[in-house]
Amino acid sequence: MAEKKQKKQKKRKRRKLKKGFVVTITLIMILLVAAAAVFTVVRFVPDIGIMPIKTVSVTGETPYSDEQVIRASGVELGKSVLKVSLGGAEKNIEKKLPYVKTASVSYSLNGELKITLTPAEIKYQFKRGSIYYLTDDNCKIIDTSSERLDTATLIYGVPSAEDMSPGNNAVADKNNGVYKRAKTVEETASVYNIIFDVIDAENENDIYAVYGGKFYVEIGSSLYLEEKLNHFGAMIPKLAGEDEGRILLENWTPSNRKVSLLSCSIDDLIKKYDVFLTIHRNR
Repeated sequence: MAEKKQKKQKKRKRRKLKKGFVVTITLIMILLVAAAAVFTVVRFVPDIGIMPIKTVSVTGETPYSDEQVIRASGVELGKSVLKVSLGGAEKNIEKKLPYVKTASVSYSLNGELKITLTPAEIKYQFKRGSIYYLTDDNCKIIDTSSERLDTATLIYGVPSAEDMSPGNNAVADKNNGVYKRAKTVEETASVYNIIFDVIDAENENDIYAVYGGKFYVEIGSSLYLEEKLNHFGAMIPKLAGEDEGRILLENWTPSNRKVSLLSCSIDDLIKKYDVFLTIHRNR
């Protein structure tokens, strides 16, 4: 008797589980069909009047007017926010308006679409032909110039992208060794409050930089890079009264901390270093 009772109980449990499984699958199917129906209505039926965009506000200090930002975003007043890709609007703004570093787009239930902008700042420049391409810290091209900008570091020798239009990236491949070495030098130098005019890391064993428009800093390889730049940072206050010259960091090691400053005329430097010539011709 006990065995028959147990068998009946097991059968009931199996039936309940099967019934529950069927109910769950049915509910999932109903939800999927409903979601597909809503998507179809939202995607393909115009002016459905659900969650319309009533107003658009723009905040953030950039050179662009609110109208320019809204037009670049692609959003339209009166359109349902369900038919708008907020992420797509952000990418549109960042791509079409190069002086915008980041854009954040959000929607509130009162019908307001908020666009918040972070301005892009020029940090680097890359030269191709006679044009300087001014970029932010991610190498997105912000603007161009026929003359070198004194306030941005010229990264020398990095292969440039095919399309150098504003909004695009200036570097063809960020895994390129020259770019990575130059970026490492720039980031390490910034730790010691050093801003170089030029960084050339094309030759991994002969990295150099230009500082203050008159000092050619020979770094050598990236071995002991942090220590070399720390040493150079400590030298900077003493260079205030010095004339143009070469600073030899390349032989610095923990056992050889001597750094030479070789004074020489600007004419001698121009004859020896092409990039130095470029800097002074554009000042």
